[in-house]
Amino acid sequence: MNARDAVGHQTVVRRLAQQYQGQVEHVQVHVDGWERPREIGGRIPDLILYQGEKQWIIEVEMATSADSDHARQQHIAFEIEAMRDPDRIFFHTYVVGPGRGWEPGPPQL
Repeated sequence: MNARDAVGHQTVVRRLAQQYQGQVEHVQVHVDGWERPREIGGRIPDLILYQGEKQWIIEVEMATSADSDHARQQHIAFEIEAMRDPDRIFFHTYVVGPGRGWEPGPPQL
């Protein structure tokens, strides 16, 4: 990920954290100034949202790096975690980049 994408990534992650902060009981975010999410399968997701017994693992990918080995390895780790308890743990990815915009619509809480 280049420096410009890294700044864009952090901006989107912070915006999502702020959006969800008032909608769920607890938000963990992998950026400075927030409580850091736990490691899952050797990877740290961008956000984890908590509401009651439910958890949403959220990863933000830039369009330029969404197909990278790093991104694929993260997705595998997070999908495995979600499959452990599919009624309680959910995984969602946002892909952000030119021509894609970004919409904070899903996941449904």
